[in-house]
Amino acid sequence: MKPGCRRLGTLAAFAALLATTISAGPTAATVSPVTMDITIGYDCVEGDKGFLPSVTLTLKHADGSVIDTGNDSNPSPNFAVCFSHQVHIGDKVLADWGGGHRQVTIPDLTIGADRITDVVSGHGPAGANLVIAYAPCSLSGCGGYQLSHRTVDRHGRYAKDLSSDIDFKGADRLEARYNDPQGDAIRTDAHVAYLQLSKPNDVHIECQPDRAVNVTLRTSNGSLRATRTFPKGSACGTPDGTFRAHGAAVDFAVGNIIRSDLASDAKVVWPHVGVSATDGSPGLKVRCLPSSPIGVDVSWAPNNHFGYYATTGSDGRLDVLNSGHTFHSGDQLALTCSTLKGDRIAFTSSVP
Repeated sequence: MKPGCRRLGTLAAFAALLATTISAGPTAATVSPVTMDITIGYDCVEGDKGFLPSVTLTLKHADGSVIDTGNDSNPSPNFAVCFSHQVHIGDKVLADWGGGHRQVTIPDLTIGADRITDVVSGHGPAGANLVIAYAPCSLSGCGGYQLSHRTVDRHGRYAKDLSSDIDFKGADRLEARYNDPQGDAIRTDAHVAYLQLSKPNDVHIECQPDRAVNVTLRTSNGSLRATRTFPKGSACGTPDGTFRAHGAAVDFAVGNIIRSDLASDAKVVWPHVGVSATDGSPGLKVRCLPSSPIGVDVSWAPNNHFGYYATTGSDGRLDVLNSGHTFHSGDQLALTCSTLKGDRIAFTSSVP
């Protein structure tokens, strides 16, 4: 997950939507003068301190040892404190505002979705009423946010069938929110799990399910070339892996079939892949999956970006005469193309 004092744009929209739809929250008598908005996996905590001059937050490990401390004395009633580390399940956040203090322990709050059954599930505080937000996403962004509610059972688990509302695919967005009795909002967010592949043999699983995941590489006739196993680990941010066999790297070849048991529809047939442009021209050439959504992020110094989104033809080609950007030597081109189920191929090059 990317650090920063603000959630990603899509998540900020989630937050605004959630804030206007909480029908039952803590009573005025129980709300603290300082309330926090904490997203698991992020390094910043936002909140409301009312008319208090300042608030100091301390992030601690589960055993109480201090990780980092920060202060916000901005005259605004809203505050944001960023730490040197991300906030994780089991950590504690101590708020001190001079006239009082209190501590929040981050609960076991998780969310994930099955791409086949469209069931959302995860963990939460037993008996808690969670707000679940979800949205379909494309390479250019997310939209059409929907909300649902679910009560966590006495074992700390929840599940809800959303098949009547959405057909999940890889990279769709999920968020679960829990409001504690003191008025704090604690959130966790994720993508629906998907494969991301890149040359020559890299494989990445985004938002791995809560179990080990296997990925296989086979020839077009089904012969096994290599297998990669990702052990059970964190929900998102699984490290990249590579395909190897007998101690040597095994590179993708056109026509190879990559499958994963993260979902029965997680499959990519490796195509010809490339993206190119010419100095001084607005033209752009792409090769990737046939009839697939593509996105090209163009970047150049010091920190400029341009995005182009389209769909390849049935032969996997896209030849654009005018992309809306005049390319220059040194421009960096980052291509992403997606299967209809949301699994992705990434490729980078530069303008000569």
